[in-house]
Amino acid sequence: MATKLGFEYQIIRSKRKSVAIHLRNGQVEVRAPKKIDPKWLEQFVESKADWINTQLAQQLKNRSEQYRLADGETITFLGRKLQLQLRIASRNKVYIEAGRLCIEGRIEQSDKALKLFHSWLKEQARSYMMPRTEAYAARLGVEESLQQIRFRKTRSKWGHCSSKGIIQFNELIMLAPPEVVEYLMIHEVCHLVHMNHSREYWKLVESHCRHYKKTKTWLTENGHRFWFDTVEQEKPYLNLVPVG
Repeated sequence: MATKLGFEYQIIRSKRKSVAIHLRNGQVEVRAPKKIDPKWLEQFVESKADWINTQLAQQLKNRSEQYRLADGETITFLGRKLQLQLRIASRNKVYIEAGRLCIEGRIEQSDKALKLFHSWLKEQARSYMMPRTEAYAARLGVEESLQQIRFRKTRSKWGHCSSKGIIQFNELIMLAPPEVVEYLMIHEVCHLVHMNHSREYWKLVESHCRHYKKTKTWLTENGHRFWFDTVEQEKPYLNLVPVG
């Protein structure tokens, strides 16, 4: 639907009892009950126009700041700046050499280079983070509670600790500075002691990571850069308004 609000939006009606606004990839989607009054719905969207425009501008800014997996571009690895060098070759190989991150293989298509990169990054994350995470667990005396360490590029989380003692990390965290990676490992290991975000939990985190607030803020403000021309890290805005 075209509007004078500075953006267009699509209305999706279904058997729901509330109105929700979702923003993703620069698109505005309004989800509403089937029988809702169109005039009321229009006024509702208008009342949220300033917020929507602000969020759309922020998403656009975030996308412009994302790393690009292209020859000559610059990314970071454990906080170190590296220039990307993509080469077509008969064998797949990813390595760091003389300030460059070289990706070689049958990479005529960009998605193939991206798969090679993520496979390499996951290997680096395993070798770097697994022994350190196990060491933190031993330091806290919860090594027996740590059952498994996994790596997965998830949509919205940098790390997760389950009640079964399984810790999962997003391998993209390896693009952050070492102190940020350290904070994430400590954050998840501390959940083996406190499966919550209580005051006691944060005291435990601080006792092992004195500057956790600074590193946590850094990740919030800069983490979107690591997603390589995707918008998977963008969380849809959900503004629930009961109707009827």
